[in-house]
Amino acid sequence: MPNKPKYMRSALQRAVDELLELEQTRPLTPADLRAQAKISGYSSKHIRRTLQKVKAAPAEDGGGQFTVTEAVITAVFLCCGVLAQAYQLLAKTMPLPSQRTFRRRVREVMGNQIEYARGGSAGYREHQLYLRNDYPHRMHSLLLDHTELPIFVVPRGFKHAVKPWITAVMDGSTRYVLSWVVTFGRPTAEEVRAALVQAMTLRLAPDGDTVVGGRPLKAVWDRGLEFLATLITESCLRLNVMPIALPAYSPHLKGRLERFWRTLKTSLLPPLPGYSEGPQDLRGNSAISDAALGEDEFLVLLADWMDDYAVNHVIRTTGMTPLQAWRADGTPLDEIAPEQLWNDFLVSRDRCKVNRTGIRWDTIDWFAPELVDKIGRHVEIRHLPHDRSFIEVFLDGVHLCTAVPVQAATDETKQETIERRQAARAKAQQRFTAVNRIRRKGHDTVHKLAKDKDGKRVVVTPEDDLLSGGVQALEELFAKPAAEGGEQGRLF
Repeated sequence: MPNKPKYMRSALQRAVDELLELEQTRPLTPADLRAQAKISGYSSKHIRRTLQKVKAAPAEDGGGQFTVTEAVITAVFLCCGVLAQAYQLLAKTMPLPSQRTFRRRVREVMGNQIEYARGGSAGYREHQLYLRNDYPHRMHSLLLDHTELPIFVVPRGFKHAVKPWITAVMDGSTRYVLSWVVTFGRPTAEEVRAALVQAMTLRLAPDGDTVVGGRPLKAVWDRGLEFLATLITESCLRLNVMPIALPAYSPHLKGRLERFWRTLKTSLLPPLPGYSEGPQDLRGNSAISDAALGEDEFLVLLADWMDDYAVNHVIRTTGMTPLQAWRADGTPLDEIAPEQLWNDFLVSRDRCKVNRTGIRWDTIDWFAPELVDKIGRHVEIRHLPHDRSFIEVFLDGVHLCTAVPVQAATDETKQETIERRQAARAKAQQRFTAVNRIRRKGHDTVHKLAKDKDGKRVVVTPEDDLLSGGVQALEELFAKPAAEGGEQGRLF
């Protein structure tokens, strides 16, 4: 009979153990062997030979009572989990069975503790049983984390290439990536806050029809200082979002986001210039990172990949894309008032001055009708990262308006600006005229001034005024004959 595969040996061992237990009560019969052969898949002859070997083992293994004691386990840990070396070490001081039996019994008793002896806590973590994290519905828990991308990118305005960091916010239930922020340098609490507000803002998905975002119940992150900052904690509590810091060294508690990092790094980055985890030269340096993308081009490629991941990437465990899973969940979305997001989460920048073309920031002229009468004033702007469609403008800590790029302004916005400008000018002119009239009437001796040909100011008398002189001459011409009692004057 051909050899059986290894996975059937446990059935053989089970058959032999049952026969040994049965033999303690009565003698074995050929029917007992045939019954165990039918169950285990081995022949009766094979089972009989194995049973005889087990009975003959006592003289071979020191009385047949070999058990895995603390001394044996200590020897396994001393040898860093190498069972052959532990066998040689123990053979000097105690009788042992065959090395094959020794290995089998040590594995039965120690289990995955052998992996701890081999690789420590990191190795044990790879052979540990984990519970599945289930989230009841969408927007129940937001998973936040950031990682350094293995690619060199040249930031805008700089000439040295560095590795960017990305902060992502993922819905735990549907695996939909609600927002992401790229920074050149380790992210701070400001970037975390900006990623959160972008995830909570209601907007359309890449398909142009599905609404994503809203208020979550929980925000889950690790114990990075940027996540534990008071700024983040207080902002979440003001929005009735529960911040949860996971235990240290527990990446499996947000394993879905960790799996997303692996997909991102292996799918998008290898074909791009500047990828740093590819082939290496003899000195250990990257052999393909001698070129690098600019920041703007890299952000465009990353945004396209994120949209494609949400729409086309099928999750193996669910059989759906993140967008399909989001649409399949009918849990209502809780909208947050924009005022709360403006005050709590938008990234603040330095003050900007309002000029005649609007607000100049990030090489873009930002425009809003409310800025018409704020020329020369310094305002504070807040915005979403990587989103240049709008900025929020604050004056003295109070929200003033939402500004958009000049090129994106609609005809209604332009018409409103013209009307506001004309109304402001008419109001200023009216006030100027009224105040100037008050200025003249407040004094007894007021003379009208004019400039002569040399530019000097001179007093204008009624005789110098041609219009008033002509009217006076006409009045004298028509009034003179009537005063003399003759015929009325004639003009011919």
